[in-house]
Amino acid sequence: MHRRMQVLRLAQVPAVLFLLLSTSVTFLAPAAAAACVGGDPVVTPCPSALAAAQALTGNSAQLPVSNAAFSGACTPGGVEGMLLISSFGCHHLNSTMPLGAVVLSNGDARIGAITSNTALQRTQAQGTGIGSDPDLQALSTAAGYSQALYDEVLLQFDVTPTASGNLAFQYVFGSEEYPDFAPSPDYPDPSPYNDIFGFFMWEASGTHTNIALLPNASSPVSISTVNALHNTYYINNDYASATTATELNGLTKLIKTADYYVTAGTTYHVKLAIADGQDAGIDSIVWIRAGSVRFNIKDCVGAWVPHTWGPLNGTCTGACEGGDGLLPEVYFISVAAANGGNECPTVNGTTRLSIPCKNNNPCPVNCTAAWVEAGNCTGQCSGGSGFVPEVFLMSSPAMYGGSCPSTNGTTRLSLPCNNTTPCPPRDCVGGWVAAAEGACQASCGGGSGLLLERYVINVDGCVQR
Repeated sequence: MHRRMQVLRLAQVPAVLFLLLSTSVTFLAPAAAAACVGGDPVVTPCPSALAAAQALTGNSAQLPVSNAAFSGACTPGGVEGMLLISSFGCHHLNSTMPLGAVVLSNGDARIGAITSNTALQRTQAQGTGIGSDPDLQALSTAAGYSQALYDEVLLQFDVTPTASGNLAFQYVFGSEEYPDFAPSPDYPDPSPYNDIFGFFMWEASGTHTNIALLPNASSPVSISTVNALHNTYYINNDYASATTATELNGLTKLIKTADYYVTAGTTYHVKLAIADGQDAGIDSIVWIRAGSVRFNIKDCVGAWVPHTWGPLNGTCTGACEGGDGLLPEVYFISVAAANGGNECPTVNGTTRLSIPCKNNNPCPVNCTAAWVEAGNCTGQCSGGSGFVPEVFLMSSPAMYGGSCPSTNGTTRLSLPCNNTTPCPPRDCVGGWVAAAEGACQASCGGGSGLLLERYVINVDGCVQR
């Protein structure tokens, strides 16, 4: 009862209707159910263990399944600890799990097919007591959770791969324990209530290995390791203000298990297990993506990194000397998705301006320089038109990206001028030449005489001396 009262206090629900059933207690929230656009999920309650196992492997010829078994509470129309979803319809996971999923729950797996969050689900199945599954209890203890386990549900099968390689699963964990019992500034970290699940694999006489770990970590997934404080895989869907099309108050993004190397022809045992932690109260589930048990799954690995080349060269867009601005980033994919792995959310090479920054670079300083006269007018003396030559002289250089309109020492002819310098005196150059009209001044018949000449000056403006 203490947990129920805490839920009411934290959720601040003013009026609650209690529906008392033989195996469950449901808290109805005041929010109205949203219309389902795209159809309701298609489900099979309490499928056979073999059908569930084959759904996970996609009934692949490379992964033949045998010796499938289920244990836990599962009665169609009653408490259904396992559910097979073949189509998600308008559910949040429709695009993430296009082939459906196998749903395991420590309460009622049917909540995994509900497409709106209108009630806090608290299903109390037939509790299996403390430590009835040694792998799950050992996993809980190793994670530092001092708690008993209840309502355990297990799906087990053998698989004998026909090829060698890394096997993995893909899954989503969800819980009604969120957000009230997850770590927060107002609640302990770790939480005292940690519903636990594990995906164990081993070969005959081998070590039982849990591969349902957080990516790049050794921690199991629980409300203490994935929540608003700790992990980017968390999606909040608090039932008082839910916006995600699922009943669960919180859930993870799609997660790939750790890889488990298998050898062709060797039989491996697979055990998928989930249980309530600390008490047999509020429900948690795990959706295991149909067809996701496959070889060499690779999730896309990408990140936003500073853009340091080309026009976006990593410079803050703020004004120089302390202006606020943004730094450019580019999305870089280092590992492409393969074999059904998660795609990256952004196209490789996409750029954005996103990181707030201050531009502490000094402002550009232009050079100090001028064109100065460097000679005389090129026009002829005594008023001839021409140009005065100039040279570009720099008194201080440009700095911090400042500009300079020309190169130091450059010359040009640009200023029109008249050469007012008087021309120097010149000696006259001339001589006597025969006049055109000149004729010999003598009597005809061979008489002697003189020709007429004219004195001609050949240079204008000369001074006759």
